[in-house]
Amino acid sequence: MSQAQEEVFKLDAITLAALRWNKSAEVHVLALHGWLDNANSFSVLAPLLTQCDVVALDMAGHGLSQSRPGCGAYNIWQDIRELVQVLDQLNWSSCYILGHSRGAMIASLLAASFPERIQGLILIDAILPYTETEQNFPKRLREATLSSLDSRRLNRRSYYPEKALALKSRSHAYFPIPISASALFAERSLKYCPDKGWYWQYDSRLNLVSELRLTVKQAEAVLSAFPQKALVLCATEGLLKRPLCRELELSDHLDLHTVEGPHHVHLSECTQKLALVAELVLSYISHD
Repeated sequence: MSQAQEEVFKLDAITLAALRWNKSAEVHVLALHGWLDNANSFSVLAPLLTQCDVVALDMAGHGLSQSRPGCGAYNIWQDIRELVQVLDQLNWSSCYILGHSRGAMIASLLAASFPERIQGLILIDAILPYTETEQNFPKRLREATLSSLDSRRLNRRSYYPEKALALKSRSHAYFPIPISASALFAERSLKYCPDKGWYWQYDSRLNLVSELRLTVKQAEAVLSAFPQKALVLCATEGLLKRPLCRELELSDHLDLHTVEGPHHVHLSECTQKLALVAELVLSYISHD
């Protein structure tokens, strides 16, 4: 398998770190990880995409990337201006976007707003941003404001006396992952403080309530603006459990496939499941 190279993108406001595989390959893929993960989310899958030049970012506030300036929450549409700058620095006029979870939601927004830059869209266990009714906006704005002023929430962080305990805590998170995957994330996100112990490094503002969510109609507009049909991998134990996808199956914009496994199905320790994910991705790219 190919080894990843470290990349750095100096943007107008922050610097983003990244990992890159198969730099000389002709097919360009920008990979976006999920909430509180990092670029190593794709370190198992990317080497299998041998015909693809894969650039996996540490998104803002994650991994080795800098945090955003300011005091508010990390709203997913803020990532778009950063991603456009990354594409410009890569000198990629267009590319495929591979997104997992929160990264898949961001990928959908990018594809809808800049369709001319997107050759295809590959979404792992998420599709569209979360939605709510217009009537809930005042309540959400209040909650978001109060959460951004809550110093205890902003300074909350867990410390572990042993590295193994920190890895175990990440492995047993809301969406469980293998210890091997936890160790991969640790390479870019686990830090040590002599006075307190081991801790997971990320911008605590990632835990804040967002000031705004899309309405259903706005989310539908995102879906209808896809430049072409998106490949969607639905994990049987993840966010997109099959019953939740039925209303989307008739969409002309989505090609849904069920893959047995958890939310982080692309980090599976089962070589057959991982090979299936890689096969679906490569088949989608080759038939585009």
